[in-house]
Amino acid sequence: MELAELVRKTQPGALLCSRIGYDLGDYASKGDMEVPPRNIEGDWETATPPTIPWSYAWYDQNWKDAREILLRLVATVGAAGPTCSTSGRTARAACRRRSRSIS
Repeated sequence: MELAELVRKTQPGALLCSRIGYDLGDYASKGDMEVPPRNIEGDWETATPPTIPWSYAWYDQNWKDAREILLRLVATVGAAGPTCSTSGRTARAACRRRSRSIS
């Protein structure tokens, strides 16, 4: 709750995702890579990371192929929702070669 209050005070125009908890979000966030089978009411988003973890993980080589990412994007837009994604960064925040080849 303190984080939500801080964000609202310092950045009144910012939107808070439902993952902040306590029903304080401005929009719903579906589970990672969860695309609803039909349009749903209200504002929502889904996330499609190119690998399993969102952040850098030196051991993670479980990459989704470009086709899977594109299909999820099309399904999400078809259900009237936005999507967000990460780009698979290295420990030094550089874009990994594999990420560049997907995009």
